[in-house]
Amino acid sequence: MDTVFTAEQMREADSKTIERLNGNGLLLMEHASAACVRELFARFGTELRGMQVVVLAGRGNNGGDGLAIARQLVSRGISVTVIVLGGMGKISDDASYQLKLLGNYNISTVNEPDMLSPETVNGICNADLIVDAMLGTGMKSSPRGVIGEVILLLKKCRGFILSVDVPSGLDSDCGVVPGEAVHADLTVTFGKLKRCHVLSPSCLRCGEIVVDDITIPEDVFDSVGADCFLLEKTDIASRLPELQADGHKGTFGHVLVAAGAPGRLGACVMAGRAALRSGSGLVTVHLHRDSYSIVGPMAPELMVFLADKPYSAAVLSEALAGKDALVAGPGFGTTESAHDAMAKLLSAATIPTVLDADVFRIFKVDELASVLDSRPAILTPHPGEMAVFHETTVSEIQQNRIGFAVETAKRTGAVTVLKGHRTIIATPDGNTFVNPTGNAGLATAGSGDVLSGIAGSFLGQGMTAMDAAICAVYVHGLAGEFAGETLTMRGVTAPAILNAIPNALHAVVEEIK
Repeated sequence: MDTVFTAEQMREADSKTIERLNGNGLLLMEHASAACVRELFARFGTELRGMQVVVLAGRGNNGGDGLAIARQLVSRGISVTVIVLGGMGKISDDASYQLKLLGNYNISTVNEPDMLSPETVNGICNADLIVDAMLGTGMKSSPRGVIGEVILLLKKCRGFILSVDVPSGLDSDCGVVPGEAVHADLTVTFGKLKRCHVLSPSCLRCGEIVVDDITIPEDVFDSVGADCFLLEKTDIASRLPELQADGHKGTFGHVLVAAGAPGRLGACVMAGRAALRSGSGLVTVHLHRDSYSIVGPMAPELMVFLADKPYSAAVLSEALAGKDALVAGPGFGTTESAHDAMAKLLSAATIPTVLDADVFRIFKVDELASVLDSRPAILTPHPGEMAVFHETTVSEIQQNRIGFAVETAKRTGAVTVLKGHRTIIATPDGNTFVNPTGNAGLATAGSGDVLSGIAGSFLGQGMTAMDAAICAVYVHGLAGEFAGETLTMRGVTAPAILNAIPNALHAVVEEIK
């Protein structure tokens, strides 16, 4: 998996490396600019010599990187126009040094301290290649002044945009776009990925992302430490349990699904069938006796446990006997009786548990934590459910997805999956994992039920809660991609995602062959 740093963590890595370079940060700047130039030649080759290139440089060290890029391009016979944005009184020492070096080269340099001249506007709009080196990882608010003007202008430009480290205007530490931001075609980032590169919606502004270590030693990264990671296919393949050649249906886990209020019985079927498709040997659905006539014909491969009082102590004891994992919540209902039934179920169950959907509407965080009582568990709320769970708003959740996921995991002791584009998996020890798979087709009724079934299946097969959550989210997203390729994203339904699970698992397993 790829490590993801905050701006502060990256500054610490830079600082430790500069110490080893006897305080010469310009060496890192030279490596950073060289990385960008390499990527440009990898894409355009000798065509660069016929392109109109504009470098947009801010007054900080990100601008210094841009000035060094301009110098290196000119050294290779490429014509470059440099536009330095903002008053020169606040230019950083390293950027000032790079600017002085440009005087030794035939480089056209313009300073626009307050607003763009018509000539500068025309030059930017007609450029074939624009290097965005305006703002770096320290940006926390909407860009103002001349840089804000340039960012708006870039929306109208036809040129290919390379952003240096992060697209200008993004907050490198979160997925929220605070205001106007550059929409890059390519981002070359230094050292490690930043959170804005992997979290949504900011990741959608980055285009293709290339990471270059710029010669920062790996032991420096290790000394800084990391608590956020971007998942890769190999991470999933290495975690999936092997299917024993001499196994049988009792070997691969027996999952109990407690879900599906009247009118919402499809939820328990989706979860149960997803568990079977993910490798479970047996799945039993816990139901009121009156529901069998609907559920039974929908999925004959699922077993059912029927009772007139399904959540009485005696019935629950019998239903839970011999089960390896519990999936509860999809379509469960939000009434007071649903709350009481869920409380009885969770008090009676001691097996690894996946909780989804209505659970987060009938419990608050601390109450659920006390009922779970530190058992291995996975919570899978979407932002709306998480907002109710924490008694806040969806907007607040979306502004701080990692923060709420980590807080939930720590307070409940359960691995927390905050669903959405670039789903986040948080563990009670504060680590987070960002999932890159999935598409808009997953935004369909029943998709979450399928995810809870996959997670329950992996728990029942003996995986830890963390590994089960990581693998379930990745496989679920990949299944959505396969379904979208077959049906187009507008045509994806929960059954289509469910049916694509075997293909997704096969693709993951093939990764390690």
